[in-house]
Amino acid sequence: MGVGLSFLQRINPAWFLAGAAFFLPIKPAPVNLLLVLALVFTYSRLDNWQVLGRLIQQWQMILLLVLVTYLLSTFLYAGNDVALYRDFLSKYGRFLLIPLLIPAFRSIRDRMLVAKAFSLSMAITLVLSYFVWLNVDLSVLGIVPDGEYAIPSNPTVFKKHITHNFFMAIALYFWLLGLFRSANAIKSNESKAWFWAILYAALVIAALINLFAMVDGRTGWVVFCVIPFAFCLQKYGLKGLGFGFILSFVIMGATYLAIDNVQDRVDKGFNEVSDVFGGVDQKSSVGERLMLQISGWQAFLDSPIIGHGIGGI
Repeated sequence: MGVGLSFLQRINPAWFLAGAAFFLPIKPAPVNLLLVLALVFTYSRLDNWQVLGRLIQQWQMILLLVLVTYLLSTFLYAGNDVALYRDFLSKYGRFLLIPLLIPAFRSIRDRMLVAKAFSLSMAITLVLSYFVWLNVDLSVLGIVPDGEYAIPSNPTVFKKHITHNFFMAIALYFWLLGLFRSANAIKSNESKAWFWAILYAALVIAALINLFAMVDGRTGWVVFCVIPFAFCLQKYGLKGLGFGFILSFVIMGATYLAIDNVQDRVDKGFNEVSDVFGGVDQKSSVGERLMLQISGWQAFLDSPIIGHGIGGI
């Protein structure tokens, strides 16, 4: 028993997290399995339990636990729909993995390992997306056209275009960091700096085209707007937020004027909002979200203190 526990404690959970990141564009089953293994091997180390204990004692975590406990207790509310309750937990309960996996990222080596796996995964996603765009048959890899997805006019690779562009924007941030780091390395005459600079520049350009001109996910464009804020905040502190806002506005304005895909999708979004306020009963992407916001606000006004429960609306 002691030998087995010692073996488990020596296994690095970051490898399983890296595997989960790597399998993102392929199938969900390996991702879920590797996340479970990462948790098992994370908490086979007794010191990680101590890290979790210290984490739980922080006031932010205490508030989070109070909120989670309250949400779970709403199962007992009258009028609660069990199916909606379970759907909510299935979709949002996985956010609890974030604090649980924090002990697995204690060292910079572990964090870099997972980041590299994620970056490689998104590089594969990027290449496959271009293959789909070029109408290459990828059914042998499990990529099968499904309605408006994984087709040349909307070359998504995994799940829907919202997820594709969301992750692509995050990967783009990592690749921009790599490009800037490589540029600094060139100034220091480091070996292979030019190779990495060219590679990251190619990834950045290809990702920008994929993000804005090829895939329809508008959520990824919103995520991209955070990138100028992040860089300006890192370089200039709080003073850089204003410049970051201007930079984001200029970039998105330029993409709207220069890229038909952005212009079409943005115009469509405004039209869908106009339809809702014009009394048009429709189930459009933006319109449905807007109606959910309106009905959610009305539900809050009806019961602002104890709410209706996560299965009650």
